[in-house]
Formats: sequence, C-alpha cells, structure tokens
Amino acid sequence: MVAEEQVAGRGRQGREWVSPVGAGLWVSVLVRPGDVAKERWAWLSLMAGLAAQDAVRAATRVPALLKWPNDVVVQAAACGGDKGQRKLGGILSQVIDDDAVAIGIGINVSMTSADLPVPQATSILLEGGVQDREALLAALLPALARRLEQWRSGEAGLAADYREACITIGRLVDVTMPDGSTLSGIVSGIDDDGHLKVQDGESVMTVTAGDVIHATI
Repeated sequence: MVAEEQVAGRGRQGREWVSPVGAGLWVSVLVRPGDVAKERWAWLSLMAGLAAQDAVRAATRVPALLKWPNDVVVQAAACGGDKGQRKLGGILSQVIDDDAVAIGIGINVSMTSADLPVPQATSILLEGGVQDREALLAALLPALARRLEQWRSGEAGLAADYREACITIGRLVDVTMPDGSTLSGIVSGIDDDGHLKVQDGESVMTVTAGDVIHATI
C-alpha cells in the first residue's frame, strides 16, 4: 500500500508522524515469514533498510547509507559539509500476528527545509538527487523482493551487505533504551540476529532495541 499523505502515522516507540502531501514515498508491505524462525524476524527491518538503500542509490543517485537499526541516512560529506549524518528515510516493522509482519518504509523525496520534521533530516531534493517517486517505488519493490529472498534463504550475503552499509559500526554512540536508561560505548559489530554489540568498558552489551545517537567526531 502506498500513501500520498500521512496524517496519523506512527514512528518508533509510538511517536506521532505526519507527512506532507506528495513530498515522499510512504509505503507499507505485508510480509508472511512462513517457516522462518522468529529469532530471525528482527532482521526484517534491517533487510528493508538495505532494500531502501539499494533503491535510493539506483533511482535517485543519492549515496544513501544505513544507521542501525532502521534509518536511511546521508553521510556528512553529502550534507553540505556538516558533521554527522542526515536522515533520509526510515523503516518501522510491526508484527501483526504469528504469520504476518507489516513493514513501513518512508523516504523523503521533495521535502524542502521547511517541510522537514527535525533539523537532522534531509530529502532527495536537498541532496540534489533525482526526484521521481514512481521510479523510486519501481526500484524499491524488486529490491525488497531480492532482499527478502536472501533473508528467507539465510544467505550470509545479507548480513555482510548490511554490515558494510551500516555506519554505526565502529562509532561511539549513546543508546537510549526502551526503559529510558542510556548506554554509551563503541559499537563493535552487529550479531547474526541483527542486534547491536556495544563495548562498554570491559563489557560487551547486546542491544535489541533503542534509539542510537552517533557522537560527533
């Protein structure tokens, strides 16, 4: 399902989300994992992020990368020289029942600076990319199908591709956990279940969910 506008969208941790008319690609896809073990369902958001990155690079020529767990971003060099990254899009997966997961993908296409919800966001327009929502959708759906097949088959290339694209690995981060606590440390990697590994002193903590802030370097 593709929406022209969102007036009651939902982001991570129940945040409200509003999207202006015709300014982006807002699409939801229903996935039925079948006999894939539930322990691997956490990879669905990461898989969708890879598909979104594939599509953005192919259809808009913007050099998109990924921030764990569900952000499509543009690196500093492509953001007018500012430090850090700019968020181009995001993914939210929701388990519907024991047999279905809804994956929502939002990519900012023609949003101006005044349209953006936060200063850390950006759009295809602002990054000088090709603004064609139909072409972006036409690239996204096959990319999702390819990445979904990798996930179903357990192909190691999916995890390898995600780790290569993820700029969170190796970074100093602050992670706001679902209970409100904060974990700080260096991201040492992403495990085979798609979870973040954070080196906190001598301990390595496994993060299954949380909001990640990259330290400015």
